[in-house]
Amino acid sequence: MNKKQLFIKLLIIVFGGVAVFLLSSCFTTMYVWSCKKSCVESCNSCNSSSEDDISGHEYGIYYSLSNDGEYYLVDEVGYKETLVEIPETYEGYPVMGIRRGAFTHYHHGSGCGGDYSIGMNLTSLTLPKTIIVIESGVFASYPEHYRGYDPYYSEGATCDKLIYEGTIEDWCNIEFGSSPFTGVKEFYIGGEKVTDLVIPEGVTKINENAFAYFGALTSLTLPASLTEIADYAFYGCYNLEEAIFKCTELNVGQFAFQNCQSLKKIDFTGEKLVLGNDVFAYCSSLKEISWNSMEIKNIPKDAFIECSALETFVVPASVEAIGQNAFEGCYNISEVYNFSNLEIVAGSFSYGGVARYAGTVHTAEEDNTRIVTEGDYKFVVSDESATLFKYTGEGGALNLRAPQGFESFTIRANTFYDNDLITAVNIPDCVTEIGDYAFYSCDSLQFVSGCAGLKIVGNSAFKWCSKLETVELGNAEEIGDGAFSNCIALTSVRLPETLKKIGSGAFNNCGNLTSIALPASLTEIGRGAFADCTAELTYAGTVEEWQAITLSKDPFTDVTVTCTDDAWTGKI
Repeated sequence: MNKKQLFIKLLIIVFGGVAVFLLSSCFTTMYVWSCKKSCVESCNSCNSSSEDDISGHEYGIYYSLSNDGEYYLVDEVGYKETLVEIPETYEGYPVMGIRRGAFTHYHHGSGCGGDYSIGMNLTSLTLPKTIIVIESGVFASYPEHYRGYDPYYSEGATCDKLIYEGTIEDWCNIEFGSSPFTGVKEFYIGGEKVTDLVIPEGVTKINENAFAYFGALTSLTLPASLTEIADYAFYGCYNLEEAIFKCTELNVGQFAFQNCQSLKKIDFTGEKLVLGNDVFAYCSSLKEISWNSMEIKNIPKDAFIECSALETFVVPASVEAIGQNAFEGCYNISEVYNFSNLEIVAGSFSYGGVARYAGTVHTAEEDNTRIVTEGDYKFVVSDESATLFKYTGEGGALNLRAPQGFESFTIRANTFYDNDLITAVNIPDCVTEIGDYAFYSCDSLQFVSGCAGLKIVGNSAFKWCSKLETVELGNAEEIGDGAFSNCIALTSVRLPETLKKIGSGAFNNCGNLTSIALPASLTEIGRGAFADCTAELTYAGTVEEWQAITLSKDPFTDVTVTCTDDAWTGKI
């Protein structure tokens, strides 16, 4: 065998070995994953049928003494227990806590590649009033409806019925490492099933996680004595519909009511209120907030994010600041009542976006603006004017028209922003102005027609409308900065003889435009108006008239313009 044959043989051996190793690893990985899944589904899988493979005891409750020797904590509950009643005392000492993992056991299997936790499923669990600490991981990591199909979320106990032998006040004072209601279906205090929770007078604080994920809770009433609701206290109470706050002075922690998806009404009747970040975030059914008389200086960041059912919002007189993204996703707010000194403007992204989607902002001073809804369109109107500010339809070809009683209207900034359902729009003669970003990134918009009465096309009004092919501009006098920038499918645009100004970058990157006829009425062209646009430019005036047009002071695009008497070459 020569050296070449020997080298080839060695290569075959090496690559063959690598292939076998990779194939073996693949099957091993698949086996371990399959076995891991079955371990959780059944303690008898993974080539083992013996219950000896489950850690801990079958029955009973097991304790450990606290470091100071003054009380006991529950360390373990046997994995075959289903009706668990933790006593008040053990060996003469009070039972005051439950340690992490007390209801968690582990399956050991040679085919499983390790130990996997198994959370207990209890019919009922009774907790004595002596309990003051429940560590994290005692109950399931997530409630059943949050776990989806993934069984590995469930680490601690789930139970059909949680019974507490103390009072509501006692419960509010327990130190919770995580929510005790993840995986709990029913909750009993004093022998009564709790669905409508009334915190009694005298309670001053509700501890962190105290009622988080309490799925059976439908209403909540809080007393005047309450001064603090800690972080996550009512997080994920997905059936809670109404919360009444009678608290005189109250500090509500961050995430305290986040993800209370059925919460419709909040009623504050106290005096002073401090809110934490994300406090009512993702309360998607929240429609009514009564707090006009409250002293609240700050609406914090993300406070009402994705509260999409809100239609009106009151900014109390005491508010001095509104945090970032406080109202992100509150796209149904049509009216804002601003009684503060903040300069909130309809359509603005400032002040947490509280008025981003609103048609009007009412102030303490009388105004005559009101909201009018006609079909899929919402207008803000006064005695003198009307403005389209919201579209709620399903898209397709739109035929806009003025609201009843008005001869003309404007389209406000951002009205159709990022709406990818609109395919065409006919803008009637009565529309005088299209606001900034009005049709920005309407990806399916192909045709814009009409516009005979149009005067102003706002900045970026049609920017990134990547399928827009043709547009009529009626008698427009001004095209804003970037108005048609990146309209890469645009093949035809007619600039009217009334046009005076073309803004910076107005037709930037409109690569399919073959020609643009510029009217003699032009007086100003902005920087890079035709950047990355290969269209042939013609001008209806002479070279001398062209040179009289105000061009950018900092030009960077080389163009050639064919005038009536000669050609002009230069930068714009």
